[in-house]
Amino acid sequence: MIKIKYLNVFWLIVPILFLQPSFACGCGGENSLSLSYQILTWIIWLIILFIYFIPSLWFVKFYQFLSLKIVHFIVPHMILFLMIGVLFNTDTLGLMKIYDQIRDVIPPFFVIFVVGIFALFLWFYPILYVLKMNGKRTTSKV
Repeated sequence: MIKIKYLNVFWLIVPILFLQPSFACGCGGENSLSLSYQILTWIIWLIILFIYFIPSLWFVKFYQFLSLKIVHFIVPHMILFLMIGVLFNTDTLGLMKIYDQIRDVIPPFFVIFVVGIFALFLWFYPILYVLKMNGKRTTSKV
């Protein structure tokens, strides 16, 4: 028998499946995706979110045990979301002129590589912090 708490989560997720994500809407209302494609899109999106939250889940697992500071969890996420926001709003923020000047001096691949490495570090930072604090905890007991 399915527990009640899982049914509550299920009924929260079901309406989301009928909402088209913005990247899967096609060209407009008349060209919308079928329900099966919408469900597949949401499943893929949930898998990507799960992969994104793996370091966060690791942090939460040891949060009370190691008495970690929540700042080391929130700040990397804020910076990553800020980077994504800047990426999606480059035109409205007026950053295209700066990008054009940078492109003349530095190859675009290098810029993408540096930003990607920084984003990977921010993504992995909660795990690094947990390992650091766990190392301090074990060495302080000796």
